[in-house]
Amino acid sequence: MPDVMPIVAASVALFILLWLASIALYAMPESDDYCVTNRVNSMGLVGMVKSYYLHQMGRLTSLVAIAAPAVVSKVTGVDYLVVYPVILICGMAIFLAVSVYWAGRMWTGLSWPERFLAGAMLCAASFVLAISLREMLYWISGSASYMVPALFVIIILVELVRSAANETVLSTGQIVVLSAIGFLGALANEFTPFWIVALVAGSALYRAFYHPRPQLAGHAAMLTATFIGLAILLLSPGNAVRMAAYPEGGKIAASFSMGLYYLWLELVRHYTESATWAWLGFVALFSVFVVPSQPRPAARLLVLIVGLVAAVLAGLYPLMSLPILRRRRISRREGGMRWWFFFLPEGAASSPWLPASFPPWAIMPMFA
Repeated sequence: MPDVMPIVAASVALFILLWLASIALYAMPESDDYCVTNRVNSMGLVGMVKSYYLHQMGRLTSLVAIAAPAVVSKVTGVDYLVVYPVILICGMAIFLAVSVYWAGRMWTGLSWPERFLAGAMLCAASFVLAISLREMLYWISGSASYMVPALFVIIILVELVRSAANETVLSTGQIVVLSAIGFLGALANEFTPFWIVALVAGSALYRAFYHPRPQLAGHAAMLTATFIGLAILLLSPGNAVRMAAYPEGGKIAASFSMGLYYLWLELVRHYTESATWAWLGFVALFSVFVVPSQPRPAARLLVLIVGLVAAVLAGLYPLMSLPILRRRRISRREGGMRWWFFFLPEGAASSPWLPASFPPWAIMPMFA
């Protein structure tokens, strides 16, 4: 009976998720989707990717994800307009799966129903607090460019935190997989590499001081893979033309000032959202009654805060290269670092700079 209660408690989150998923049935492709689909039909997947890389942008991971409905439609013969919403719903299911994965990796003492409860609540809170549900859930060109790499970052984050918290060694297989994920994440857009570099560098810094097995060579491999992906993206002839089209690009001082300005605006907005306080209430109850008790080395919280500030500033610069409305959409979706500031009062364990002895879900949701 105790294992049934988390599933019952998760029913509220599941209702929200199913309701949002049902709306996806009405989603329709838009301009970017049709452009990619046309090239897939005329050139094939490889030809489409090559064409975009040479003439428009270097976001190879995102391009492949955006092309998914067109590829599935071409292979199966099912109408593109039918496949499109199905792919969107599959994306929501993947986000839920990764959220449950996060819970299981962060809290090894949780049962599967408890992991599902935490993951479902995280997923629902992330969706409900999104600035634009359309661009997050109902438009593949938006989801593929920012939500897919966000999932990559979540996986990297949780594995680094888990290893740092438990003072365990990252296996060769884990390092290879995390390096591959960092490479693919860096190829997704111009912003994700900054978050990945900040996380991996922060993990290396923490382990150099506090971990018995720093594994700096493994972290160097992850950073190298990420930088290779970033170089491939930035060296795209089409991407260079695209980035040069934004007159605000390259203004470092303006990048930080505008980034901090929108950071402040959105934190204020989230503090006034009822869903935020509902989430914080869940975090508190879950941490007290469900999560196994753990020691809390509060003295290291300062290290966490300093690391988070550095990570946020590292990711703010490229946001100035886009117009304001697009920058706000991207900074909200890719700005998972800002959620760490938002949930710090609850205790932030989910960072490579601090052992995971504070409630990990206190810093979520992320990457909404």
